[in-house]
Formats: sequence, C-alpha cells, structure tokens
Amino acid sequence: MYVVGVDLAAKPGNPSGFAVWRGGKIMCWSESSDDERVLEVCRKAELVVFDAPLTESDRPFRRRDEIFRRYAPVLPLTFPGMRELSRRARSLVRRLEVEVYETYPRAAERFISLHGNPVDEHSRDAAICCAVGLAVSEGEAHVFGEPPKAALPKRELSVPVRALTAPPDV
Repeated sequence: MYVVGVDLAAKPGNPSGFAVWRGGKIMCWSESSDDERVLEVCRKAELVVFDAPLTESDRPFRRRDEIFRRYAPVLPLTFPGMRELSRRARSLVRRLEVEVYETYPRAAERFISLHGNPVDEHSRDAAICCAVGLAVSEGEAHVFGEPPKAALPKRELSVPVRALTAPPDV
C-alpha cells in the first residue's frame, strides 16, 4: 500500500513535512510547498494522513480533539493560525480522490517508535502521520469522527525511517 503522511504548514511556502511508505520503511523530508506540490505528493497515494484539522467547528475543540487531548495538549480551533491551517487542509482534501484521515502527532507518538532520525520536526511529524496510515491500512487503528475521519494506533508500532535531504520522485 502506498501511504503518505503530511505535516501541513498553514501558509503555502512555509515548510511542510512529507513521508511516504516505500520498500518497508518510511522516507521523509520537508520542503516549502504550495498547494499544487502537496497535491502532487498525495495524488498517487491510496491513503493520506494529515497533521491538520480536516473538519471545522464553531467551538474551540471538536470531539476528535477531546480524544487527542487524552494523550497530549491540543491547540483550539479558535486560534487564528489553526483556522488558517484548517481552511488550507480542507481545501486540499476536497481536491484529492484518495482515502484521507487526520491525526495529531503529539498524541500518536505515544504509540509509535521511529527508528532513524528525521531531518526536522516537520518530517518527523509527517513520518508519524505515515505510521498512523500504516496502522489504518492494517486494521490496527482506532478510527473515529465524521468524515474525513481521525485515527490513532491501537497498539505500539515500531517503524524504520529514512530521512531524505531532497524529495524523491513521487
């Protein structure tokens, strides 16, 4: 299965993290990217997991945030930066024709051990998103919320990671 993890930046041009599952390991990198680049990386995937709010709410916290908050603090959707990130993410998801999930790396990392050193925090969060996608594809994730759904691993995962200094051909 071709799985992609994305740590999406709120603003195009700021660094986003990307990770793909290939050859039995997660390959991750970060790059400044506009929406077309994010779509390019995600379009060939069978499953994409974003570190970004994929649903909106008038309340500070959605039901899925309450679940994530069991494991790590979560910023409220009322913060301007979170609203901006959510708008961008929802716009991208509407343009994708693949299965899409949301996760929160600070919560998911309680279940995931990465073996290898991602280049930076963006590629690390993307690698965690990709590992959550693997758990979803193997039926080893708690999936919750309205579509697009959110997910966290059911059990501890150990995943090899290879950091890339340049994006691979996707």
